[in-house]
Amino acid sequence: IEYIRAQRVVAMVNAAEGKGEAKGRAEEKYSLAKGFLKKGISVETIAEVTGLSIDEIKAL
Repeated sequence: IEYIRAQRVVAMVNAAEGKGEAKGRAEEKYSLAKGFLKKGISVETIAEVTGLSIDEIKAL
């Protein structure tokens, strides 16, 4: 029973880390997009490079 509990805890920790990593990647994309916009790079190019939608970039 302890082994099963430990496995569940490990699974929960791994899931939480995965969510944190995904959030960090998303934040990095937005940060890059903001920097590209400041440099005058086209919205279309930013969308292609970052994977963000044009609407997401325009909302920045």
